[in-house]
Amino acid sequence: MANITTEMANTTTEMANTTTEMANTTTEMANTTTEMANTTTEMANTTVMVTTTTAAMTTTAMPRPPVDEYTYTIVGSDNKTCLIAQMMITLKYQYEGSDNQTKMKTMNLFDPSYNVMTQGQCANNTMMSMLNLSIAKQAENAEAGWLSLTFTENEKTKMVNISKVEFFAVLQDGKEPNITISNPDFKFNLSTSDKYFVCATPQERTVADNVNLTLAEIKVQAFNVKGDFANESTECADDVVTTAMSLTTAATVGPTTPLPATPPTIDVTVTQEGSNVSCIVGTIGVRFSIKYKKNGVKDMVSQQFDIPPKENGTQIFGDCGNGSDTQVLNVTFFDNWQYIIEFTKTSTKYSASKMELYYQLDEHFENPDQQGARFANGTTNAFKADVGNYYLCNHKEHYTFGDVTIDTTNVKLQAFSKTVSKNVGGNAQECSDDDKTSDIVPIAVGAALAGLVVIVLIAYLIGRKRNHSGYQSV
Repeated sequence: MANITTEMANTTTEMANTTTEMANTTTEMANTTTEMANTTTEMANTTVMVTTTTAAMTTTAMPRPPVDEYTYTIVGSDNKTCLIAQMMITLKYQYEGSDNQTKMKTMNLFDPSYNVMTQGQCANNTMMSMLNLSIAKQAENAEAGWLSLTFTENEKTKMVNISKVEFFAVLQDGKEPNITISNPDFKFNLSTSDKYFVCATPQERTVADNVNLTLAEIKVQAFNVKGDFANESTECADDVVTTAMSLTTAATVGPTTPLPATPPTIDVTVTQEGSNVSCIVGTIGVRFSIKYKKNGVKDMVSQQFDIPPKENGTQIFGDCGNGSDTQVLNVTFFDNWQYIIEFTKTSTKYSASKMELYYQLDEHFENPDQQGARFANGTTNAFKADVGNYYLCNHKEHYTFGDVTIDTTNVKLQAFSKTVSKNVGGNAQECSDDDKTSDIVPIAVGAALAGLVVIVLIAYLIGRKRNHSGYQSV
């Protein structure tokens, strides 16, 4: 990691030099870039940490330019493309002016008036790649700066996300000479590393209190690039929802409805890469109860969320483990929330040994006092079954990790499977609550039958006694 940091510092210094060359086109930009280069060199040694909160900014629609105006590529030392990103990038930032008034600037990097130079870092057998953009606008008192996006790949799930954003801007009329931001807790999920991510709907994210980043018309692949984009893609949830709504004749948006008695049941399938064999199959319903601090409320409050059905944007990923004793199920929903189950096996049995939830304190919560990424995880011994059989539990089961409680229902899961039918196989191994129900039913039926036999016997004896008494009278 130290080597990566050193390379990043070198790249940053090179970006400053590149920006200096770009700025030589005008006298005004030459002075600006000199300041930027000095600040950039300082930033290579110092990282400014920020806490993400909501910034009250709006996005202004711009005409769509030619795709070449917002296509960025990184080429490795082998002269092969390692990262392709088509993104209409908009940066909005607020700052205090020299006149003590709040000011706002907007950088539309796809605007032809901006000169954007691309540099970066290929993954090179690591789990991280980087896109660095030097920005200069050839106009009097124009904006100049740079933007760095770090892409990381989860070693287990192969999910790729933008995990870090760094932003620098020269302030011509600011009380301070520049803005320098580094947010290492940024999280914007994309796709698995063997696919490219596509999203036409603008995605606005808060980088810091005073900086918003909007990405639109996204088509990006940061790993496993083989000349061009992969054959398969992952579409963002907003595009899926927009497409679904456009197919209906009328759509009305009403108030949030209460959750149903049980969460929706979703089908899950994780397929071995390069084959049609599925290693994790089944169904599950999941509800989360999450405690958080609400604005104006002293004590923690709790809010519940269900994993929505697939037609609402839920996506299933995973890792079959390539012959190892670990397999992973990844359920991505709400665009950038992830519920991860890690299965491990011994020679004869398997179970869910770990659960994780990555979530955002965002618009899904009611008036949170702060925003940003959150994480909860813990070890379990859930969904236990013999290899070749599946786990079955219709009852609710609870797992609590810190501020998060996970309730699962209608579970029918099998890991370490080798099926091509995408259905569970072998025998069902039921949870204790289902097993109790199974025992109660035959006992109840037996008791009812016994009671019926007793009633029939009593009726028979009474009837026989009456008949016998009638004969004596005669």
